[in-house]
Amino acid sequence: IGEAAKLKPIEVELKRLEDLSVAIVSDFARMRQNEEQMRDTN
Repeated sequence: IGEAAKLKPIEVELKRLEDLSVAIVSDFARMRQNEEQMRDTN
């Protein structure tokens, strides 16, 4: 985050949104995996 000081506010916001979208995608993938395991169990 030290290098964030060099970024313009819009770039900081873009980076934050990018990190957020990566987190959402990985959460979604994990949920889907869990759902498949549940389906296999039943």
